This record gives sequence, structure tokens and C-alpha cells, in this order.
Amino acid sequence: MGSQYWILTLNNVNIEVEDVLTSYLFDNGAGGVQENLSYTQLDRTYQPKIIESDIKSLIVYFEQPIDNYLLQDLKVRFPSIDPVIEEQTTKDWLQEWKDQWKPFCLVDDLWIVPDWYKDSFDQSGKKVIYIEPGMAFGTGTHETTQIASHLILDLLKSKKIKSAVDVGTGSGILAILLGLHGIQDIFAYDNDVESKRVFLENLEKNDQRDIAWVESWSKDLSGKVHLTIANIIDGVLLNLKPQFQFLESQYYIFTGILAEREEAFVEEMTEGWNLKILSRLQKGEWVGFCFEAQK
Repeated sequence: MGSQYWILTLNNVNIEVEDVLTSYLFDNGAGGVQENLSYTQLDRTYQPKIIESDIKSLIVYFEQPIDNYLLQDLKVRFPSIDPVIEEQTTKDWLQEWKDQWKPFCLVDDLWIVPDWYKDSFDQSGKKVIYIEPGMAFGTGTHETTQIASHLILDLLKSKKIKSAVDVGTGSGILAILLGLHGIQDIFAYDNDVESKRVFLENLEKNDQRDIAWVESWSKDLSGKVHLTIANIIDGVLLNLKPQFQFLESQYYIFTGILAEREEAFVEEMTEGWNLKILSRLQKGEWVGFCFEAQK
């Protein structure tokens, strides 16, 4: 049985009393105080912006029960504040986190398997990608990764693809998928340093060491890759359009496009670039496309 702790949520905190209130809480046994921030997205690149406000919401943690005297004193000193108390049980968070990740089928006979199942998972008749979930973007559970996987395999059924690059590879799932399906020359890139570390670890876990990490993908791979894959965000995809064009690939798979922005995305991505839509796939609110560049 886990130990108990208590959460005191304080709403309607005026910014003018925030510092005084925080000091008061620590003086009266608080183990930690955090601000409950609100965000908004102002543009298509999904860069969040904190919504500034003179009225705050604070979350306060206590290791001991919160007595009535503290609540009464709070209301006297800070009459506008609305306090709410919750009691919680401390858990084995690592085990809780592991318990939520189970092996699952990503597409066709391809399974994503957390690496702690490596010795117990029955691989019979399956292709398997072993990963450590949560260490970088891309665990296979997101609809955009599933869309990209389906579009890749559909393309491979009808076209001969010898080389590919996965731009924004994250944990490397799509690059490893390409390797498991016989693509000879595979490259991957991400601008996140942690992603590179996890990607290289996942290559080793899956015995896919021949997949190459590139630092300057559009420059180094121009004219060298048959297929370009980018599972990112529609706004970022559009910003990268000149680099995608410079690659001169024959096929492009783009995912991470919100359905509500699909029409605008296709119009802007194909403007001045002769792309033909070979296939479109939607899961939930997300859309992906496979394009063929027309010579």
C-alpha cells in the first residue's frame, strides 16, 4: 500500500499576492508549489504561447494532512482564493508507466514491442520493432505514425523503392519499418539531440545498424533518395517545402496534417510544385498523403 500525500489547488490567486502566498505555503509545510499554466497556439507551427493573466491557479503539495486551521487562516489572509483539497496515494510510477505499454500491431504483420517484453513476446509470423516507449517522439500509438506506416506499405506494394529518408524520425520507427521491408539505402534525420541518441539505441535493439543518420539531409541527399517521409506537423512541413523540393525524390509521404487544414495544406504544398496525390488516408482528426513528383 502506497503512502499518502495531499494536493491543495488554489484558484483565483491574484498575481499581486502570489509571492507572499507562496512563501506562506512553504512556511506552513508545503513540499512544492507549481503554477497551473494555460496555453494557446497562435500559428500553424504548433509553438505554444503561455496565456498571461493577473489571476493564477496554484497547485500545492503536502506530505501531511492539511488541517482546518491552515484553510481558515488562508481564507482570512487571502479572501479571494478558492481552495480545493485532494488526497492521493503514492504509486510505483515506473511500473504504472510500464503497465500502460503493451505490444500492439502497427500495420499488417508489423508489431511494436516495448523492449522489456523482448524475451517473452512470441514473434511467430510477425515483424517486430523493439523500442523503449516515451524516450522520444514516436511510439507508434499516434494516428500520424499509423497513417505513415500504412501509406509506406501501400506504396511498396505497387512501386519499387530502393532508397528513402525519414525526416523528423523521432525514435526511428518508420526508418526501421523501411529496413524490415527490404529498402536498401535508408537515411534518417531529426533536429532533436535526444532523438538521435534514442534512434541509435533503437537501431541496435532491432539489428538495423545500416540505417544512416544524416545531419544535413536536404543538401547531402539531393537526388539520392527515391522516397521522402516526413511525419511532422503541417505548418512545419510547409516551411520545409523548399528543402523537400531540393531533394528531388520521386515520392513523398507527408503526415501530421489536421483535417481542418487539409485543403489549405495541399494547395500551398503543390503550388509551383507538380505533385500528384497517389493516396490519402485519415485517422481521427489527422490526414496523410502520398505524393508523386511529376517530371
